[in-house]
Amino acid sequence: MHHIKHAIFLGKNSENSVTFFIAQHQVYIIGEVVGKNASEQSKAVSEKIRSELLYSTISSSSVLVELIEKAVARAQGVSVSWSALSLSQDTSYVATTMGSVLMYDTSTLYCACSQNEHKHGPIKPDTTFFLTTPPLTKILTTIETHLKNAPHPKLVTDALYENIPEDQQVGTACIVIYVEEDVPTTPQIEPEEGPAKARFSIQPRHLKGALSLIVFAVLIFIVGNFVFGMIETKRNASINLAITTIGKGVDALSTGSAKDPQKLAREITDLETQLKQLTSKKLSSTQASSVQVLHAKIKDAKGTVGNVQVSKEELFFDIRLIHKDAQISVMTITNSTAVILDKKRNKIYTLELAAKNKNEFTPKTGTTPLFASLVQDSVVYIDIKNGIYKETDGSFEKIVSKEDWGSLKGLETFNSNIYALDTTRDEIYKYTPVESGYSSKISYFQPGSAIDLARAKQIVIDYYVYLLTNDSLYKFNGGAREDLSISEKIQLSDVRAIYTDSDSSFLYLLDPVHTRVIVLDKKGATIRSIFNPLLKNVQYFGVYKDTRLIFLHNNKLYMLDNL
Repeated sequence: MHHIKHAIFLGKNSENSVTFFIAQHQVYIIGEVVGKNASEQSKAVSEKIRSELLYSTISSSSVLVELIEKAVARAQGVSVSWSALSLSQDTSYVATTMGSVLMYDTSTLYCACSQNEHKHGPIKPDTTFFLTTPPLTKILTTIETHLKNAPHPKLVTDALYENIPEDQQVGTACIVIYVEEDVPTTPQIEPEEGPAKARFSIQPRHLKGALSLIVFAVLIFIVGNFVFGMIETKRNASINLAITTIGKGVDALSTGSAKDPQKLAREITDLETQLKQLTSKKLSSTQASSVQVLHAKIKDAKGTVGNVQVSKEELFFDIRLIHKDAQISVMTITNSTAVILDKKRNKIYTLELAAKNKNEFTPKTGTTPLFASLVQDSVVYIDIKNGIYKETDGSFEKIVSKEDWGSLKGLETFNSNIYALDTTRDEIYKYTPVESGYSSKISYFQPGSAIDLARAKQIVIDYYVYLLTNDSLYKFNGGAREDLSISEKIQLSDVRAIYTDSDSSFLYLLDPVHTRVIVLDKKGATIRSIFNPLLKNVQYFGVYKDTRLIFLHNNKLYMLDNL
């Protein structure tokens, strides 16, 4: 049997360099993540490793490497260096990628494993392992005089804190593990000094009864401990079985999330209930750690759907109330007004969502609107063959002449500015008010911020510009791209449209494949999913003051109002 002591030294983190450590089930790992979003990536990698360790047995150094690299593969756009040690009965397994594993055996410090190696060997007592990140390896050799304290890992890590200047601590981390062999102690019997003096005496006739009582008490103690041990073992086995069963259920969440989000939501609720029941029980530290990992996994899975609600639709407005032959071709919602384009009749309708006041407009003769919106309270539309027109006192005048447009996918407005998405030219054009009307097209993108828009679907604006493509959701501020992180489990290829405005606290993603609208906060976190079977074939939708979801279905507007 071996007794193991360990201590950890963690230097300073920076915006682009974050260290992490793991000490679980006699597996020790130290690592450094370098790159953009290092803090989030470090957390994701370490949580994945801890999760894998719950259900894995390290039987070789290659198994250790495979387990860690599987977690490291989740990190995107960063480099991860690590060093690892697994102690299994009488064998030690060491591995590293860009880090080092050093050993100290009473007097000598030497390298057991470095760069991209993995090895194994017997566990020797009185040996100290040092798992280090690359910045610390060289520093460790400069304070070798302190390694005489190796049997006391805490003294070694204290020496590291004392001897490494703060400006050199970024990226430095180390786990010190000392292995010693347990030596069983033998009770010592002190020799008697002189003849023993009797303090009490037992009469011979009582001796047999006294011995019987002692034997009986010992038997009760042994049997009691045995029974208690059996009960405790059975209880722990029951808890471990429950953790394993829940763990399998949690691991299965990722496989079905894209196919049936409603089923995923039900499974998450069931697993949360089971975990809550487990948490109320007395758990060992290992069991508590396992439950914590499962909670983290469920939270991650919940990022796909958030809180789930199934909403019943209500008819909001029948477009035939405007005209019996009215036909909705394109709809956008802006300034709490639905702007509806009827290409069949070549008409534009507006419907105020609060009072349902409706208006009908006839485009300028000889023009065919492609998209329509509002600038302040005036209707604007774009005709790709003629230009952009704005309504004043019931008639339309050209404000922008025809330009060299490619394939336009949408027209959006914000304040008095007009924006057009051109997927052929990889551009978002911006038109601003000038003294003579409106400017010619201006590229919205800052230099170096433009992206491939061939698969772009839509833009929406709330001061920031949000751009939906077939596989990404981008956020721009003044033409410069900003970070926006959403759950990787949301299949953006299934998302047909997005919505937000300056009065909304959320981003709404229309996912007709799964008959739902996904609600995100403005940082990208999933808040909830709203399901309704009529969303199956919907293309156009919007939201009124974060309280009513309005969508077009079969030439009628429907409402979900329990947002």
